[in-house]
Amino acid sequence: RIHVSDNKNAKQSAITDGEKSSGLSFHQEENQETISSKSQSDSSAQEDIEINVTHSKEEMTSKSEKTNEDNMGSDLSKLNEVGKDDALTGPQGNEMSSAASKSEKTELDGEGKKSEIQKDASSLKQSELAVPSQAIALSKMAEASVKEQSHDSNEMELMDNEAKKEEINKEDKAALRSHAEENSAPLIESESSVEADKEASIPKPLTIEEKRKQQRENKMTIEEKRRLQQLQSKLPSQKASIKDYFRHSDQWDHFFLVILLLCEVMNIYISLQVLRYVRSIYAMGIFLVITLLVVMIFWIMMKKKRIGYCCSGVLTLLLVIGSYGAYRLAVFSSQVFNNIETETVMIVTAKDSKLTRAYDFTNRKMAMVEYDEELNGFAREILQEEEKSGYQEINYSSYKEAYMDMQEGKIDLMVYDAQIQKTLEEDKIDSEAHIKVLFEKTFERSAVKSKAVDISKDPFNVFISGVDLTSRGINEKGSSDVNIILTVNPQTKKMIMQTIPRDSWASITCMNDRHTKLTYAGAYGGVDCSIKTIEKQYGITINYYAKINFQGVIDLVDALGGITVNSDVGFCESHPFEGYGVRDYCYYAGENYVNGIEALMFSRIRRVFSEGDIERGRHQMALIEGVMNKFLQEPTIDHINGLLAAVQNNFTTNLEENDMGKALDLFLKMQDQINDIDTYTMKGELKWNDDEIRNEYLYYFYPDDGEVAAFQQRIRDVMEGK
Repeated sequence: RIHVSDNKNAKQSAITDGEKSSGLSFHQEENQETISSKSQSDSSAQEDIEINVTHSKEEMTSKSEKTNEDNMGSDLSKLNEVGKDDALTGPQGNEMSSAASKSEKTELDGEGKKSEIQKDASSLKQSELAVPSQAIALSKMAEASVKEQSHDSNEMELMDNEAKKEEINKEDKAALRSHAEENSAPLIESESSVEADKEASIPKPLTIEEKRKQQRENKMTIEEKRRLQQLQSKLPSQKASIKDYFRHSDQWDHFFLVILLLCEVMNIYISLQVLRYVRSIYAMGIFLVITLLVVMIFWIMMKKKRIGYCCSGVLTLLLVIGSYGAYRLAVFSSQVFNNIETETVMIVTAKDSKLTRAYDFTNRKMAMVEYDEELNGFAREILQEEEKSGYQEINYSSYKEAYMDMQEGKIDLMVYDAQIQKTLEEDKIDSEAHIKVLFEKTFERSAVKSKAVDISKDPFNVFISGVDLTSRGINEKGSSDVNIILTVNPQTKKMIMQTIPRDSWASITCMNDRHTKLTYAGAYGGVDCSIKTIEKQYGITINYYAKINFQGVIDLVDALGGITVNSDVGFCESHPFEGYGVRDYCYYAGENYVNGIEALMFSRIRRVFSEGDIERGRHQMALIEGVMNKFLQEPTIDHINGLLAAVQNNFTTNLEENDMGKALDLFLKMQDQINDIDTYTMKGELKWNDDEIRNEYLYYFYPDDGEVAAFQQRIRDVMEGK
């Protein structure tokens, strides 16, 4: 509890100084100035502390009256002593009294705002340069007391305080006047200066707003003020520039700036990938939109950091997903649009032969099949690289004949590849177990060039080739067991599919126009040879091709969760397949819901049908229709991912990459026509004839009269929009 009287403290200071001045010299004045400076520093250090009275009005009044009475008696006695000293010392006493008055004035300059500070200053003066620990403790007590008081009680106590001060001031003034009259003129001058200083030091009444502001400031701790200043110094103003933002940025700002830079890098990557499949204007649009979003998020971060951070995180997540999709699409396209076929060529000898790679090949006999000039050229290149020369080339009309002579020792070497192995296996010859490979090399065949058109508006033909390359890659050449011509007119949204039987009698262009089954065109010369043979045989133009491995059919159907296929008849057959063994596969007339391996067998079984390969062609087209319908019915993300994964290693085409977007758009626009696509199969009969490549007597498919013409006319009708 603190009760302070400004006049009382002033009188006590004057009396104390007067007593000391009567017995002290110049050092006395220095002490007085030191006390005054100490009082000023203490009062200035406590200016922000609000003085409150914590006890009731009655207790404060009683304490105040008692203290006043005690102090008044002390003041009177001390003032009498000062007067006596002045009368004895004369001018010296006057000078000391003036020094005391100046000291009092200096001390009163910092007083008057708070009653607690004035009492602390007087107590410091009485203790003569004592350490101000009591003042600091009292200040902290007052501060704690302020925090505990409500706004209304503070105002009441302040008003009571001021009223008491005025009463005490009046009493002190009267006492000073009476003492001044009894003592000398210097004392009156000192009293008047004290009164003037005291009146000047009385604080003016505060307005309500100022009082509320002081209360808010008092409630805020020193630590909170310091933290608030730090935060305010870091926060840029609403009109902050980019330079100000970077000047006040912290580690989180740096982190999210790096995130935004990564977003822009991902934006560039996505735009470049999109540019490969669509027109450049669309790719540029995507780039500009994402760049604008990055700039907007940076601007938001300058204004409202947390919102900017959240927006940056959302954009980063979306771009990560987009980048992953672009990466998957890039890997997919790098394999699907790689239409360069390969062929692995080997130089072999009989397994029990003593011939090795280190032997001299001079006068060694090597078999060459006369009509396969491409394969013979690969064999010569291998031997030249291995620096083997002096061998003799022996021409044969078939690979089977050459193999049998090598096993009998009539020749030393022969050219060998996967298709020759398959041909010998069809003749029940396990060639792989009876040969020894001396040299081996994989060659790249020339890419199959497309006859490109604008597929968004111009009609076109697509050759769909199904090959059995289960144990090899999709880019290896192989027999084309599925031969379907897909004709599309984007303007009329007309689409038809026509199948050509694999056993059709055909003149193979890459085998010097020798006659054999159409399926062997792909085995000997790859998909390019199949396309050229069909174009020559049926008088049509094939713009693009799509080649799919049988394993890809299994993966594709399983990725879609199974499909529905329609069959004209019910049938069953036991059929082997690598990895699945020999199983019985049964299908009903009408709709059949099948998985991957069941869908493949549905498109391959033919021996149980009277029409053989013709009925199998119908099933192959039903399979393609079932796959497209299932995807259009459920075009989910899972199905798209499954589709990409299934065909990535089992599908290839010579469609241009930048036409991929057009093809997908056309596919979606024609989904109604896909659900009811027209399919046709050539009618004809099987006849036996000599195979000019295999030197065997085999059966072949011969179309009926007018079937080839009808085949050509249906294509022309679609192309011309009829």
